[in-house]
Amino acid sequence: VAIGAIGAIVVIGAIGACASPTIAAAPPIVRAPSIAAATKRIEWNVEVSSAFVVDERVCWDGPMTRVMPENARALPYATAVDDRGRPLVVGDDGIALAPDDRCVVVRFDLGRAARELDDRELATMRNGAVIASPDAWLWRPEPWPRDGDGDGDAHAERGALRVHTADGIGAALPWPKLRDGRYDVSYATWKMVARAAFGKIVAHEFDAGGAHFTVSRLPGPLHVSDAGIERWLASAADAVSLVDGHFPVKTAQIIVVPIDFGGRSVPFGMAVRGGGPGAIILVSRGAHDDDLVGEWVSVHELSHLLIPPVKHGEPWLSEGLASYYQQIARGRAGLLSEADAWAGLVDGFDRGRADGSSEPLSKAAAHMGFPGAGFVH
Repeated sequence: VAIGAIGAIVVIGAIGACASPTIAAAPPIVRAPSIAAATKRIEWNVEVSSAFVVDERVCWDGPMTRVMPENARALPYATAVDDRGRPLVVGDDGIALAPDDRCVVVRFDLGRAARELDDRELATMRNGAVIASPDAWLWRPEPWPRDGDGDGDAHAERGALRVHTADGIGAALPWPKLRDGRYDVSYATWKMVARAAFGKIVAHEFDAGGAHFTVSRLPGPLHVSDAGIERWLASAADAVSLVDGHFPVKTAQIIVVPIDFGGRSVPFGMAVRGGGPGAIILVSRGAHDDDLVGEWVSVHELSHLLIPPVKHGEPWLSEGLASYYQQIARGRAGLLSEADAWAGLVDGFDRGRADGSSEPLSKAAAHMGFPGAGFVH
């Protein structure tokens, strides 16, 4: 299929939309001016209580001006002390630091924030678990350290996070895991959409398409078995792997959210990039194992990982490719017949012609936007 046709898939509405944001839409809080970095590492030690209170000790080398959340709406839910236990003021732009400060301890009431904000893009509670963006709960020193090797990446340095949770509480985190059990935290955590989940999570791992997947199932009634979830997602990953002979990334995390839904078995999904590649996928509580293999949402979301992130105002390429491959990849994998694969593509064009406009691509793409993290509907 010509590139023009792929782009047209989105312009005319193609095949169903998903939420696949790549650049965080929430406005950041005001930052202090950048300073030359002597810093090369940031370390977090995070503890999460059964009430979802997050205690995080963040430490760094070199001069920093403040410790802050990415989103200012998180500020009222935090208190802080310095490394000697002295209270620190949480102001409108975070926690101001003294020149010799190298660690602070932030207590963030994530449970209260999730209940009161109930914000799909920041923090919300679902079935006794919290789904939250690191923009709220993972506070970072400012400025983020810059690398010194001249490779042109001003934010190439990385941090490391160790997390401990109360008994009965699990954590689904977006970052790749290091050999020592810590997580590798990049600056992209706060620049692209990321999600973490805490609660009674059932997690398991599998390999498909040459990649390693971690699947975290959030609490809630669900007829689908763990074996059924693995078979479903592995079949989707294998289908996407047919595009280039292997899955496009080495590791991915998928969060499965049970929901009450009277329609199709998998009503919605969202690809995420911040911290690491993955997806959040909703599964209807009434779905059974045999309902999942071959459905389109999982293939669509994983197809987003075939290309690098695109900037916020130009989703047409990412959505166009994912809409194309949700049909073609399933057809190649035998999850759809050849006739059904092409028929779905044609149906998308037909619906797009009926609903679309004569606007040029630049304007049509601007109207698409990103629906945000609507995965809790």
